[in-house]
Parts: sequence; C-alpha cells; structure tokens
Amino acid sequence: MRIRLALFVALLIWGLAPSPLGHSASDLPSFLQEVRRIVKAGDVGALRALGEKPDTLHWHIWLREHDRLPNWSVDLFPAPKGYGKPGEWWLIFHKFQLVEELCDRVHPVVPAEGGWRLGTEVPEDVAVPFRIEQHDIEIWFEPKARLARLRNTFTVRRVAPDDRALLMRLNAPYKVKSAKLNGEPIPLLVFEGESRPQLPDRGAWMGRAGGLLWLQSDKPLPDSMRVEIEYEGTIWFLPNDRISEKYALLCSYWYPHIGRLPARHRVTMHVPPDWIAIGQGELQSEARNETEYRATWQNDLPVCFFSVVAGPFQVAAETRSKRTGRLIRVYQLRVERNRAEQLARKVAQGMDFFEEHFTPFPYSHYYLVETPDFGFSGLEAYSFTFLDPAISLWACTHELAHTWWGGIVPNTYINSIWNESMTQYSDSVLFQNNADRTLDIGAMTINTGHTVPVGKANVPRDTTMALAGYMRGAYVLRMLEYEIGREKMLEAMRLFIRKRAGQASEWHHFLEAVNEATGEDLSWFFRQWIESAETPRLEVRLLQQQAVGQQWELKVELRQSGTATPYRLRVPLQLRGAEGQSQLEIVVLKQATGQFTFRVPFRVKKIDLLTATGHTLIRPADSSIAVP
Repeated sequence: MRIRLALFVALLIWGLAPSPLGHSASDLPSFLQEVRRIVKAGDVGALRALGEKPDTLHWHIWLREHDRLPNWSVDLFPAPKGYGKPGEWWLIFHKFQLVEELCDRVHPVVPAEGGWRLGTEVPEDVAVPFRIEQHDIEIWFEPKARLARLRNTFTVRRVAPDDRALLMRLNAPYKVKSAKLNGEPIPLLVFEGESRPQLPDRGAWMGRAGGLLWLQSDKPLPDSMRVEIEYEGTIWFLPNDRISEKYALLCSYWYPHIGRLPARHRVTMHVPPDWIAIGQGELQSEARNETEYRATWQNDLPVCFFSVVAGPFQVAAETRSKRTGRLIRVYQLRVERNRAEQLARKVAQGMDFFEEHFTPFPYSHYYLVETPDFGFSGLEAYSFTFLDPAISLWACTHELAHTWWGGIVPNTYINSIWNESMTQYSDSVLFQNNADRTLDIGAMTINTGHTVPVGKANVPRDTTMALAGYMRGAYVLRMLEYEIGREKMLEAMRLFIRKRAGQASEWHHFLEAVNEATGEDLSWFFRQWIESAETPRLEVRLLQQQAVGQQWELKVELRQSGTATPYRLRVPLQLRGAEGQSQLEIVVLKQATGQFTFRVPFRVKKIDLLTATGHTLIRPADSSIAVP
C-alpha cells in the first residue's frame, strides 16, 4: 500500500496522474492551445466561460486599450512549491505591465465536468515566507538596440517558517538568462511557448514563466540568501518605459519583487559618454571616459517602486530650499531657462512647506527631469521625478509630496491608492490652497453616475478610480481636517510617517495614527467616507422664523436619506438676507433628522446648502431654500 501511494504521489508531482474527474495532464497542452486561441481572437466571453465559477476571471474589466486581450500571451507551468496542490499546473496570462497598475494574471488549472477550468486567481500579494531586503543592480544600456542588459544580486531573508518557494514577479519582457544562489550557478527552467523543461529531482533551481520568477529546492531554502540573476529586455513601451537614442527610462517592475513590497537598492548604470544617469537616493560615484558614463546611486529608503532615467540631459536651472538648503535641480533635453527657473522655485517652495509641516526630506537633493512624449504624465521617484513638460509646472510639487506619501511611507497600489489622496491633499489643498480646484472636482465625483469607495480605488489609470482616489480622497481628508482640526490633522500625518516609515501601509494604518493623535475613535468617519461610496441625500426644511429683540431666530429641520444607516454630517449652511447680508453656520447632524436654531442680526431670505467647501459630501434635495 505504501509503495502504491508513493508511486501515485510521484506521478502527481510530475503531472502524469489522472485527476479525480478523470482528466490527465496529457490533456493540458490541448487546453493551453484552446486558451491561446481564445486570447488571440480577443473573445472575452469565451475566456470568462473557462472560469471554474462565473466570477473567477474578474479582471476582464481591464481588457481595453493597451490591455486588450490579443496583447496578452499565455503559458503553462507547474505550481511553485507550496502554493498549489501536488501535480497542479498554473496558467499565466502575461504582457508588459505598467508601474503602479495591474499585474500578470495567474490561475491554477483545475479539473471540472467537461474538461479543465481555471480556478481562483493567485493574487499578486499572495503570502510569501521571504522578503527581499536589498538589491544591487548593474545596467548596461544599448540605446540603438533599445536594449538593457542587467545583473541583479539581491539579499533575501526568511520571515515565516514554511517550505514554500521564493515567489517573485518581474515584468514579462525581461528575459532571464542565468541564476545563482549564494554564488553558485543553479538550473534555470523557462516555461515559455512550447518549452516544458524537466524538473530537477534534487537541489535548488529557478523557474520563469511570463512575469513570474521563483526559486525552490528539494530541501528548505536557507533563512538568508544571496540570489543573482542576469537578464535583458528590449524596452519600448510608449509612452512609458523606453530605451532610445533620445533618452532611456525604466520604472515598471524591471527588478524582481515580492508583491511590490518595499526594499532598498543600489544601481550602477552604464550609458553613452555624452549622457547622464540618475537613480534614486544619493550619488555614490561617477566616471566618464571616451566610451561610457557610469554612475552608482544608493537608496537606503525602502520603497516599492524603483526608477532610473538617463540621456543627454542638461542642467537648466537650480536653486536651494530656504529652510534646509536642499539642492533643487531641473534637467531638460533642450534648455528652456525661464520655465526651468519657475519649476525650480516652485519645487523649492514646496520643499519648505512640506518639511515645515511634515518631517525632514530624506535626501540631500531633489531633481526634476523633463521627459518629452511621456503621455502628459509623470511619476514620483522620491529623490527625483520625471514629468512630461506639458504638465511639469502644475504637477511638480504633487510628485515632490509623494516622497512622504509613497516614499517614506510606501504603498504597493495593490489594494488602494491612499497615498494619491494624501498627496493631492498635501499639495493641492494644503500647499496650493485649492488653486487647481481639487475640492470642487472632489465634490463633483459623487455625481458621475458610477463611483467606487475611496478605499477601494487602486488603479490610477482608470478614470472612475482616479477621481475617487485622487480628488474625492483629497476632499475627504479636508473633511477630516475640519472634523479634528488642522493641528491634530498635521500631528496625525507626522505620526503616520514615524509609525509606518519603510512599511507598506494602507488606510487603516492612517486611522490608527488619527486615533492616537486625537485620543478618539474616528472609525465612523473612515467607514462613512473611505470604506463606502454611499452619499446621503439631504433636505432642509424651514420650521419657523421670528424676531427676537433686535435679532431674528430661525429654526430649520435637516433630514438625510439614501444610506443604509444615518451618517454623521458636518453641514455648512449660508444664511442670506435681502440686502446682501450673510452668516455661515456649521451644524452637525448625527441622526436621520435634526432640528437647529440660529440667531442672526437680519431677516433671512434664503438658505444656501453649500456642497463644495470641504465640510461634507451630500446630495442636496435643493441647494437653495427661499425663506418667505
């Protein structure tokens, strides 16, 4: 009996035993070809029908524009050790993935009536018993070939006592060429196209399929490891990552990562001799000769996203912040001095403001690199940013604020874009005093017909999620400021930085900081405005107005509806007289209905229900009430 059981287990491990429903792994190549046919045809309906359940393939909602189904590839590979059942095979749908956005999709292949099906997705943030602590990366750029050759040696530490593989992600266009473990070469098995390499029966080996990279062994992996991979990629994914004779930019998962969790890194870049190369952190060394320019940068701040930029950029302007003397520098391909000086001055002002109100900036400098044809976009890199010149003047301090929200306190963007809310609030509301009308747009997001909770917005490229995560998120933070006061708000933000520096964080971590700073439980606020997309409808009804001495007494009733339970609302009412007099009243409604009495020095002729002041988010039955 033991011999037969051992044989059956061995067959399962090699994928040869029949499934409980009678399917054999020998059927899997046919299933793979069918999936590839569906993907090539762009048949989203047929793809969804392959799911084990109707909602198994939920990511079909993103299959548009660059994410259209025919742009994906599909490969089959054995489940990495410890993450699937014995003998289980996984399918990976892969393509170039944009930074802070989506990921390759991985599904186990499961037996079902009528054939194989795709099981529940293996999430990008699946629990892995290791953490990458430090990367040491060397990059050789070949602009004419649009090629980057890379060698990455990274240190890994065990954080959980189980025998799972070290499971990582690396953007699919990067082709891994070799692997080493603690300095010794190990087999590299690539599951791509029709390749089905035989699994080693002993020792450690590395697997690669689409955007997945994993390391496993017949014995438990060491508690600490030094892993080295050599890889390369032809990079031309406009308007984002690119290598060309004009300039080079890498920002989208060009290094192995575990669920986008933060790590420190050091990067050395080799570029043409007339170029410069900028990485995150502090410049360690540089050298230039007739054949190349070489620069090494070290970032000791653990961050989720690494970026580098290189090209024939020139210093167009520089200045220093007043408070701490940080060097502010603007780089351009073609110098436009006046605009560059404007940029430098604005960044320096932002630096002074954020350091005064938050915590010290963690680097000696901040660079702004203008990268043309970047799709009216930009990206924070914490010690620098790169921006399309079309938006650099209004976006430069937004990207600077990300050094605190996303840099010092990291965010993976897998669950939410809380740091975009915090950044938009810090820059547009606090620093620029709503000059870009963030509050107005935030208030309008409840009228778009479809929205998501602020805490569930996690894809910046999606308009609905961006409006919720950036604009309504910033608006809600202004509401929180009115609820607890400016000083307590800033104290909570500073406390959030101190408590969560270097750790991937979410909205609930900020709630903990708010509660500690205020000594109160603000869970109700986060439930209403962060976790829910409901917005109450509010009606104002006049009850009575009468003269009381030389003043007028006004009684009104506020009634809310449209939410599962009554919200706690901070409602601004503007009381107006016939001759232009006005008085602002802020009332707090805690129940479905409440009555309020006001004393004013004039007869009230109109009550305006203000909806974009940052005090609350409501749908008014009537925004203006005439008083007879």
